[in-house]
Amino acid sequence: MNKTVDEKVTSDAVRQLRLLRFFGGRITRSNKEIVTLANGIPYCFAEVTYDSGSQFGIAAYGEEAAELFKEVDTMKQITLLMTTKTK
Repeated sequence: MNKTVDEKVTSDAVRQLRLLRFFGGRITRSNKEIVTLANGIPYCFAEVTYDSGSQFGIAAYGEEAAELFKEVDTMKQITLLMTTKTK
């Protein structure tokens, strides 16, 4: 299947994060900023935890790191807004 120029290709890391959140996971740990490794490659990590205690880690490198970082930040802001409105 060919993608058109207008289609946004979402990274595997972001798709995995969205799937875990869809099934009730919550982000319990993540980078405060994108880390640059010693070899110059950007890196981002997020941990998703379920009420059952199961934990999943998602790591992204390079361009995917920036996309994952942005998605995590957006999800955290939405969660904060929802928590603030219910209080």
